[in-house]
Amino acid sequence: MLNVVRADDNLPVVFLADRMTMQAGCHAPPAVTTLTREDCEDDEDFAERTEFGREFRIVPAGVHHVHANLSIGNLGLQEYAAWPTTMPKGSSGPSEQPTPEHRGDH
Repeated sequence: MLNVVRADDNLPVVFLADRMTMQAGCHAPPAVTTLTREDCEDDEDFAERTEFGREFRIVPAGVHHVHANLSIGNLGLQEYAAWPTTMPKGSSGPSEQPTPEHRGDH
């Protein structure tokens, strides 16, 4: 699927409705970056931009916030992926503020 959406330069991230999204109580979809190594200057740039992984789960209410900020370049996916969570492991939400004791395992 990522091969199909990578053709669109205006899609820095896709949100998926997978089994976990549909079955978990919070319905948190994964946000998956379309970034590839070829999109980056070098290996170091790619490693920095994917430091916290290539995907994370987000509260449904945060999908628009993430998409809008990525579209205008206000924040990068790596910044969202680095945010702590009170959602299931690997989830994030735009209203949460980073605190060391809530850092997720990414």
